[in-house]
Amino acid sequence: MVAAPVLSLAATKPTAPERDRRGARTEALELLKQLRGKAYLAAEHASELQSTTRSPYTSWRIHALELEALKEDVNTMGRQLSQLETIRDSATPWERKAIDEAAPLLRLMADNIQAAIKLVNDTPGTLWAPAYQKHVDNLAGECDRLHSSVGQVVKFAKVHANEQHLERTLGISAASL
Repeated sequence: MVAAPVLSLAATKPTAPERDRRGARTEALELLKQLRGKAYLAAEHASELQSTTRSPYTSWRIHALELEALKEDVNTMGRQLSQLETIRDSATPWERKAIDEAAPLLRLMADNIQAAIKLVNDTPGTLWAPAYQKHVDNLAGECDRLHSSVGQVVKFAKVHANEQHLERTLGISAASL
């Protein structure tokens, strides 16, 4: 004998605190999507920097421009993270995980971008030096990790929303199966 799922047809309106939490969750997810997009652009800049560090024909000015663009990306992501941290308590557990993982990566990115800019400004002829290449390689890896980790959370949120929609549509809970 299979038990039929219990359906609740009583419509309940969310309370003000519930609406606030839902709004913060929606805001957190939107900010995470923006962060993922900016991390993708930063990864593109870092990849371009990586490829040009291998070429002795690239001008230090090209590196300076790419570093400046990457610095702007990191600063924008820092502002996005700051907004996320203000609504962290209202975010879902997976959104909080993304926020917590993004913070140290952004700090590392800021440190590496600052060190790379200092090297270019102080000694523009050392673009092929191991120290500069290390900072650029670190940046590329950090950008990729940030894009990947935030992207996974955004995908998870989409799957979770689809599951909830199906539960409402079908009138059953996945937990009851």
